[in-house]
Amino acid sequence: MTKRAFSVFRFPFSVLRSAASAPDETPSTDNGPRTTENAFSRRTFARLAAAIAALPAALPSALLAQEVPQQPQLSTEAQAEVEARISWILGKYGARLDDAQRADIRRLVSGAQGGFEQFRAFPLDNAVEPATPFRVWRAAPPRRLVKRVDGKEKS
Repeated sequence: MTKRAFSVFRFPFSVLRSAASAPDETPSTDNGPRTTENAFSRRTFARLAAAIAALPAALPSALLAQEVPQQPQLSTEAQAEVEARISWILGKYGARLDDAQRADIRRLVSGAQGGFEQFRAFPLDNAVEPATPFRVWRAAPPRRLVKRVDGKEKS
């Protein structure tokens, strides 16, 4: 008997097609024998999982590259707010950050400002109640003191 070399790209896709196209013989639920046409073996599953895991490494990096979204154009007030937030963050944590982290903070804060502007643009007055009202919940009821027959209190 000769051993074949394992190759993730030699996956027998006919197993999937035969399992999908042959619903007449379903596996029995009483742990009886299964037919080989629609059985999905552990070896076949392992090959498929390995092929899926190796797929990003096989694809060219140009296909995996993502476009960097453009930052929204902000008004002067919004830009001033972004600069105030960035200066606050850098004033508090700036000594521990390098240049790449500072640039990342600038990108994140300016990207989030568009969402803040959309929230502020939504008309909402004080008469509108929240969707889920706040209800206080205790995990356990408070303990009550019980007087014993001898007059001492027991918790």
